[in-house]
Amino acid sequence: LETYAQNDPDAYSYSGGLNRANQGVLEFVEMFKAPIKMLHPLLTATQEGNYIGTENIGAIPFTGIILAHSNEAEWQSFKTNKNNEAFIDRICVIKVPYCLRVTEEQKIYEKLIQGSELAAAPCAPATLETLARFSVMSRLRKHENSTLFGKMRVYDGESLKESDPKARSVQEYKDAAGVDEGMDGVSTRFAFKVLASTFNHDTTEVGADAVHLMYVLEMAIRREQLPDETEKRYLEFIKADLAPRYAEFIGNEI
Repeated sequence: LETYAQNDPDAYSYSGGLNRANQGVLEFVEMFKAPIKMLHPLLTATQEGNYIGTENIGAIPFTGIILAHSNEAEWQSFKTNKNNEAFIDRICVIKVPYCLRVTEEQKIYEKLIQGSELAAAPCAPATLETLARFSVMSRLRKHENSTLFGKMRVYDGESLKESDPKARSVQEYKDAAGVDEGMDGVSTRFAFKVLASTFNHDTTEVGADAVHLMYVLEMAIRREQLPDETEKRYLEFIKADLAPRYAEFIGNEI
């Protein structure tokens, strides 16, 4: 600035997302929470390959990729606003549903535990699996000719042709469920909060087991003030599927 004017390209401060991510990838966190004026440079950056800087200089070329993410509700609100049509035409939506495989969901919990102060705390067998089963079942769409528990096992890679004649293939389940399967249900954050509360349920020891987990999970569901039908369905998962399966597991272990 001692040599050049503030609007000279050699003195321009190339700060901001589009400047930093030029010829690279720009991650836009919670895009649809941002003020609409902040999004205006994205219009020309994506369509024409350039954008206007903050100073009185020529348009700056842009050849990067803009990767934005948001929650489903905020995207739906943004999409239904007629004033945002110019942005909507330039957006390629990639839906990222929740995990629908029990073993993979369980690995997420294991990773979260390993990175927390609970890593050294004891965790009884089948505790994480029980929580993962509940989370996945809450996200699946019910199939008219098959049980939800059976569908969950098929999604997890099990073959039920001999034990459950009503079981279908993964593709049949996916075709019947539609494209929105996994976009709702219990979040991984909610599940980990339940797991953390389970570890701290006993006042004398920091540890987790499936019995305490199901109790804490039931209390958490009631506190969430979910719609009556959803709450009833979630509680039914515990009483009709998870508790009997865990009792069977304990019986076999003994």
